[in-house]
Amino acid sequence: MPKKSLPRRAIKYALISSSIIMFFAFYRILTSRAVGTVGEIAFRIAVSFVASFLAMWVIFMLYLFFNPDAETPRERTKFGEKGKK
Repeated sequence: MPKKSLPRRAIKYALISSSIIMFFAFYRILTSRAVGTVGEIAFRIAVSFVASFLAMWVIFMLYLFFNPDAETPRERTKFGEKGKK
């Protein structure tokens, strides 16, 4: 399986994590009183999504750069056999 480029791999994780963050932010907006017009609230949500996505993308870019084998599965060992050869 060919390796994807670093930015593409980071985009996948950034979309997932920023979607989770925005789910909680949107829930908070729905359950509490939001101040402003509908347009202002929509603008704040859009800016927040872009900002959280870019922040998570930078974090995952750094993580994947310093840990390139992050997506490869680890070797499984049975309980108690760890460290034995």
